[in-house]
Amino acid sequence: VLAGASYAPGANTVTHDFENNGTTTLATTTMRVSGSWVNNATTTVGTSLVLFTATSTTESLSGSSTLNFYNVTFGESSGSATWNIPKTLDADGTLTVDYGTFARATSSVNIGDDFSIGAGGLFSGLGTTTFDGSGISNWTDASATSTDIGYVVVDGTSKTVTVGSNVRAKTIYIGADDILRGGTLNTLYVGGDFTNTNSFVADSSNVTLTSTSSAVITANSSSFYDLSFTGVGGNWSFIDANTTVSNDFTIATGTVTLSTGTTTIGGSFTNATGTFVH
Repeated sequence: VLAGASYAPGANTVTHDFENNGTTTLATTTMRVSGSWVNNATTTVGTSLVLFTATSTTESLSGSSTLNFYNVTFGESSGSATWNIPKTLDADGTLTVDYGTFARATSSVNIGDDFSIGAGGLFSGLGTTTFDGSGISNWTDASATSTDIGYVVVDGTSKTVTVGSNVRAKTIYIGADDILRGGTLNTLYVGGDFTNTNSFVADSSNVTLTSTSSAVITANSSSFYDLSFTGVGGNWSFIDANTTVSNDFTIATGTVTLSTGTTTIGGSFTNATGTFVH
């Protein structure tokens, strides 16, 4: 799209590379892009879907500002392509990585609705992933060992994020009017701090802390269901005066410094080769 020109597809489109130097309005359409994406000007995404369909090549998403989408999907039916993301990516709707690698480096990612990683999908790099907007969103990951999506922040307007599978994050932060739900029998692997400033609803989840260095846990009066510590060399401490784990509390390794007040455990307490301080 040349400078000064406008492009407003009235139907779904298929292209290799897309470069916008003018004004693009996607409205409600689906755009399939088998190559790279460059946005140097104004793209109005509406409620569109941009579907990146490369299967084996390395592509890039770039431009002069934030990479804005509504719904965006990487990988369609198969493949191992890589998409390099050198800038902040903001999806007001859904973000899906079904196949290939979403190579974010240290770029931030903002998601307004559901986020999912398919069995053939992978995140690489380490940056902040923020669930923003309002309402209820789902976070699911079908990859074999769960993909670390970085520093996870739940911080919208009365935002609720429900975990629908095993998931993995470097840290988790829950904002002041927001909720994270653990879901049914899911494991939330957290490689650093777990910070709740409003509400964590554990359901029947297992929060497994995997740090190999120092990390802190702020539950803010919310209860855990199962709580496990598995990081070799990890050193965890609780910020709250009191802690409640409604089912099992397990220390596989590392050092855990309990709350200064009361730690209530509804199930079993197991310390394999770790150390607990109270």
